Amino acid sequence: MRRRAWMVLGGCLLAAVALAEPATLATTGQGRGPTLLFLHGMGGTRDNWKPAVEKLSGYHVVLADLPGHGRSSLPDPFSLEAAAEQVAATLRTLKAESTVVVGQGMGGVLALKALVAHPGRARGLVLIDVSLAGPLKGASDPDGKRQFYEQNPALAKAAFANLGRDSLQNIEIRAQVDKVPSETLGLFFGRLMTLDANQDIRAARLPILAVGTSRVWPLSMDSVSFMQQMGYEGATTLRLARLPDAGLLVASDQPDTLAALVDRFTSRVLRKGTAPQHSGTKPHGR
Repeated sequence: MRRRAWMVLGGCLLAAVALAEPATLATTGQGRGPTLLFLHGMGGTRDNWKPAVEKLSGYHVVLADLPGHGRSSLPDPFSLEAAAEQVAATLRTLKAESTVVVGQGMGGVLALKALVAHPGRARGLVLIDVSLAGPLKGASDPDGKRQFYEQNPALAKAAFANLGRDSLQNIEIRAQVDKVPSETLGLFFGRLMTLDANQDIRAARLPILAVGTSRVWPLSMDSVSFMQQMGYEGATTLRLARLPDAGLLVASDQPDTLAALVDRFTSRVLRKGTAPQHSGTKPHGR
């Protein structure tokens, strides 16, 4: 009887541990070789990456749905840290010694947080138009402002109104955003508006390539101003690259150039026996 009681108790404890573990992201994979994990931005879809990944050969490409998007669950209770743990759980299923993560927008924020919390789960990180400084960073009553945007997801949808390079892209972007639950958009948008993740990039110890499209890094802006705008000050493992004539749908706008940037960066970091420690930010690519 006592043995049975212990078995029941043990089973309950195992079930509780399993429930406590963060869910992995819904993914699709193809190819063989070093792994590239792609994370799209808020309001996007894993299919956004396809024009660029079709240009990559010799890799195991994994496309993931962001938490609350597509077939990936939304953590409850929600926080960026909880969402990042889902990214970390997904990385745990991959070969850390040969994995590079590519994240756009909020996908890059979550990837950075996951890799700072769990160093060693990837060899490198590519950030595409990833701002770590929300427009309301440092504002008074940040919790109240965050809750306002969470409770008004229509404002999040409105923010996507004219992010395309032309009217056809605007229609495509709106169609994608409309498929994302309003709750998901509100929760992410509230965090995005008040985001201050500079401490994360300061703490990062793996090589990072930060790519700025012409949407966030116009030719009139120098690299120092770009880093300040994006919240990259103090980063010690960062390289920068411009990607001109591209916007929110970067993989469609410049598939060849984006694939080449990812390929060169991945080849460089995987050739290194250990992650390089840069003394400062260096230009990279174009």
